[in-house]
Amino acid sequence: MSKALSRSLAAWFAVLLFAVPATAQDPTLTCSTPVEPATPGACTLKATTNPGQHSVTVQINNAIGVTNTPVEFTVEEPGRTIKANSPAGADGKATFSWFGAAGTGVKVTAKATIAGRTLTRVIDVNAPAAASTQRSLAPLSDSVVYGYEKRQIKAPVIVEIQDAGERCDSAVVVFRAYGAVGAGSPDSVRAVRSSGRCAASTWWRLGEGVGRQHLRASLADEPAKDLVLSAVARATPRLNAGIVSTYDFRHYDRVDQTERTIHITRRVVDPVTGDSATVVTDSTAKTISVTEVDGEAFTKPVVSVDFPILARWTRLRASLGAAFENADTDWYVGISALQPFRGVSQEAVGADFHAVIHLGRRDVLKDPKCDDDGNTSDCKSKKEFILPLGIGFMATFDATSLLSALGSIFP
Repeated sequence: MSKALSRSLAAWFAVLLFAVPATAQDPTLTCSTPVEPATPGACTLKATTNPGQHSVTVQINNAIGVTNTPVEFTVEEPGRTIKANSPAGADGKATFSWFGAAGTGVKVTAKATIAGRTLTRVIDVNAPAAASTQRSLAPLSDSVVYGYEKRQIKAPVIVEIQDAGERCDSAVVVFRAYGAVGAGSPDSVRAVRSSGRCAASTWWRLGEGVGRQHLRASLADEPAKDLVLSAVARATPRLNAGIVSTYDFRHYDRVDQTERTIHITRRVVDPVTGDSATVVTDSTAKTISVTEVDGEAFTKPVVSVDFPILARWTRLRASLGAAFENADTDWYVGISALQPFRGVSQEAVGADFHAVIHLGRRDVLKDPKCDDDGNTSDCKSKKEFILPLGIGFMATFDATSLLSALGSIFP
């Protein structure tokens, strides 16, 4: 082979060598701020421009046409999770900023999909928490609410974050009940801006026990900024057993039989003489009369239920009862005589005392037709509702507590 041909072939090999591209590298997602570590591991954000305002930047590498590629950022903080998308620029960089808590336990996960591949990068945050001397909490709902123990109150608890500025969407309010009595649902709420106010709300389920209960609301990133709300818990309806004493106006003493003489005068014509004469005929009529006795005192065993009429009426509790022996004719309605003087805390006591009105039905004689000897078995009667039959008092004991006490005595 001549030297000229050898030079020509060498030149062609060189052209082919440089014309064939090198093997393309796989796309990656790396940290830009904070800087990607030299050795494999998580990136760590240790500083921030403004206290509590964090910012991270990631970069898509080894990819073409990444402009506007969405990068999903997920911030995981104690008590909340923040998700947002940020588009990448022509340089492949995407930035996300937020107001957040202190760095302990906080992670940011960046995720992008390039050419069908999902790229992920985790960033640890170890930066100062948000600090503010302006933000504060104030109640938008009533500072004191009323409800029933172990029940959810009828309206949500709402608190306002005052002077939140642009940090409303990143603020989280944590609701905690004192002494683990009751709970807020949910217990961590991200604030929202509505009608010019930055607020968070929760549903408060009261715990067991009557009297005052408390719920603390605080900012997740500034626990010292807090607010304490109060609720008055009422006892739910209770089944009772007891005795009632009433002054009854219903009962009869006796059935009396009386007689009276009726004089009948008529004119009689003598058939012989044709003269007329006046004749007086006596007739005896028997009548039945009922003597009613008012104001007999009766004491009877009763079963009843007592309940708060309205949760807000903390010094009024109603009772409904019926006689144990004849529940179809003897009923009692009244109010607690103990609660108005002793307050809501006494609802936890099993014994109670009630002022009652006695009402029900009584027998009323209708078209009496009795035997000549005064026997009332043939007298017709009907049941008639009457109010009131009397007034009195009722002492009761919570049936649940009574059964528990008996169970401890007679296991």
